[in-house]
Amino acid sequence: MSYSNFFNGVLLGYAFCFTPCQSAEKQSENPVPIKKKENKKKSAKQAPEAFQLNCAACHISDRVSVGPSFTHIQEFYPKQKRKEFIEWCYNPGKRNPDMVQMPSMAHVKKEDLAIIHDYILSVKVRNPQPLSNVDDYPNKKRPRVIRTFLPKSGPASVLVALPLKKKLNLVWDTTQCRLRYISAGEADNYPYLKANGNALAEVGKIIYTEKSLFKSEKPPTYHGYKMKYGLPTFLYTVEGVRIEESITVADEALVRRILSKSTLPTLNHIAEDSTLTTKLSREGDKIIIIKHHF
Repeated sequence: MSYSNFFNGVLLGYAFCFTPCQSAEKQSENPVPIKKKENKKKSAKQAPEAFQLNCAACHISDRVSVGPSFTHIQEFYPKQKRKEFIEWCYNPGKRNPDMVQMPSMAHVKKEDLAIIHDYILSVKVRNPQPLSNVDDYPNKKRPRVIRTFLPKSGPASVLVALPLKKKLNLVWDTTQCRLRYISAGEADNYPYLKANGNALAEVGKIIYTEKSLFKSEKPPTYHGYKMKYGLPTFLYTVEGVRIEESITVADEALVRRILSKSTLPTLNHIAEDSTLTTKLSREGDKIIIIKHHF
């Protein structure tokens, strides 16, 4: 191969990657390799995102947390049991009496569950920890997100152990798509595991409760959450408006940032019973910031 031909080949590949109009022309010359390359890139991008939004809070590669590890899932559902894996996600039972029963993933599309399944099967785990019914939550560093059954909230709510000196916890209801309460003290999931589902996890002392943030005649729709720096951003829809509610901390305060690309729904009066100082501010009609000071 001459140097000029090699250089032209490099330019052709560069043009395909960064110039959509040129890539369409070159695709007609050699369509099969280009199409395969695009599909591989698409799957690689979607797998971590789909898993992070719907599974990361409960499933860890090398050890049991709220749900089984990747090793156990790989044993239960190898590649040839793809249909069974998807069916379990839609209609989960209780395989292990010492584990929290998984909530239904009915909001996740089958193609996304297939991507999640491929991702779990692709991870090679070394020295996985055996199953244990002793909750190690108090030994974990904050922040931490755990999905379990909690008092005064919907099934399989999300508890966020905030990285604050006062050891505050936030409980967010995935059914009603809202913050239920804030508690003080160390949370403990072992009472639920020990009682085989006949008791709830302990959350400490509840110091703040809240009604639904927005007025709505229709039930909200939950879309999962994404993680950043160990804290979640909840994704949901109210009255047809797609909303992101991010959880952060600043100066020993809990900060919730609620935003949308369109006008937010009508806001309810938020504070009820509280030992927190709660301040709400707006940035136009698309962003609300709520700060809770202990």
